[in-house]
Amino acid sequence: MESTYTRTTGQKAAEAFGVVAAMALISLTTWRVASAPLDMAAIIALGAALGVGVLLADLFSGFVHWLFDRCGTEETPFFGPNFIRAFRFHHKDPLDITLHGFLATNGNTSLATLLPLLLLNMMPIGAGHWSVILVVASLVTASVLTILTNQFHKWAHTKTPPALVVWLQDRGIILGRDHHAVHHVWPHESHFCITTGWLNPVMGRIQFWSRSEALAKRCGIPMYFDDASHAADPSAAPAE
Repeated sequence: MESTYTRTTGQKAAEAFGVVAAMALISLTTWRVASAPLDMAAIIALGAALGVGVLLADLFSGFVHWLFDRCGTEETPFFGPNFIRAFRFHHKDPLDITLHGFLATNGNTSLATLLPLLLLNMMPIGAGHWSVILVVASLVTASVLTILTNQFHKWAHTKTPPALVVWLQDRGIILGRDHHAVHHVWPHESHFCITTGWLNPVMGRIQFWSRSEALAKRCGIPMYFDDASHAADPSAAPAE
């Protein structure tokens, strides 16, 4: 069985480039950190950066997910056909993502990390630069998890993911199946964070997404239900 979501040859080439370039930049940055003379402050910063990176990745995944789920339409210039269409299509057919190959799953997220990874490699790393270590290690961790976000998302829809993945999901280390299923309840207005999902309860408690949507409306940005392909009718919502 093949995915019904189509991509152009140019999109496929960009995805391949993104994966290769992101892996090269992550490897280079990791080598620079590992080979630098680190003092105790830098080592402590390195440990703290792992947790910071996880939260940054989850926050970034939530913001991007909310942006393309709720803002604009499939006719929005550039973003509509290249990003919004894919996110809205996922609502129509949540299981199609499980049919995506490696590049289709991880290509776009890899492309999203290239600019920050390039900037990271311009920063000095070494003893006496604990604050730089904190920033670099946090963003490298966030970049790795950002690249893996769609893979975690795919596994959250997979009926029989690998045993290790199930173990990680059940312990809340990566996005869980039951946790993510809440997002697919019509009208898809919560649980946008899809790396680990750790921030979803916080975002819900402070009404972050509904307040962001109200702000976007006041700015005149077309919203989800302005898209003719998504009627605001619960009976029109696809069953997962």
